[in-house]
Amino acid sequence: MPSKYQSHYPENWSNIALEVKQSVGWRCSKCRLQCIRPGDDTKKLTCSLRMEQMQPYLKKRLS
Repeated sequence: MPSKYQSHYPENWSNIALEVKQSVGWRCSKCRLQCIRPGDDTKKLTCSLRMEQMQPYLKKRLS
């Protein structure tokens, strides 16, 4: 997180965020897509690939 926003969060924010993400299986609560976990290989994950994965969610939301 950028340092200019650190004052908006408690000191243990990283721990809180990690616990929440683990508790939901690293899935987005809105679109249910799998989130990137620490240590995941993202070399082959392009922005266009991620957008392609989101298309079903976006179509459903816009209709």
